[in-house]
Amino acid sequence: MSNKRVAKLRDKLESKGLSAILVASPINRRYLTGFTGSAGYVLITPEQSYLLTDFRYMTQAPQQAVGFHVVEHAPKVMDTVKELLGAELITSLGFEQDHVTYGVFSAYSEQLAPIHLVPVSGMIEELRIIKDADELAIMQRAADLADETFSHVLTILQTGKTEREIDLEMEMFMRKRGATSSSFDTIVASGERSALPHGVAASVLFKAMNSSRLILERCWMVTARI
Repeated sequence: MSNKRVAKLRDKLESKGLSAILVASPINRRYLTGFTGSAGYVLITPEQSYLLTDFRYMTQAPQQAVGFHVVEHAPKVMDTVKELLGAELITSLGFEQDHVTYGVFSAYSEQLAPIHLVPVSGMIEELRIIKDADELAIMQRAADLADETFSHVLTILQTGKTEREIDLEMEMFMRKRGATSSSFDTIVASGERSALPHGVAASVLFKAMNSSRLILERCWMVTARI
């Protein structure tokens, strides 16, 4: 992942008078590091970019989070955070207030004392608004694949198949062509069920379209690391 994103984040931190930030949001963690694991924190300081994760990801994380110092955190993550901050004599820490519950904040406060916690909002999300060339290419591939999938499904709409079977056919078609996942449950609804804007495919026979029947289909997918 490009270190330009971290550099821009450091600029934002400096403008707010902050030296460091702890990133807990999975989406923001992936945006900054490229790490696709299910657990971890990002700690950005003036001198280092850390990815803290557990023992399960100590092979995967260094491969994906290029440019980050991968640290296997202690059973209590904040013990590791406090140690790393102490090494750089950092006395205040920004945290994502929109992604931390009050209970978690209370635990942070207790475990990191006397480090001062400073709530920040939207700092990384503001960076994500402006897409770089890699992101634009990924979005284009996803849009192209969505078009291909819709064109394909038009060739298999027929009676005798259930909505669920059509849903699975769409999923398989996307996956075979590089999609890593659907961004939400695919919507396949026919006949009277097409009145459900977010109806999930059901194990009912698909109803062929005519002048009195409608078909509702909606799909999107993630095709690569963003």
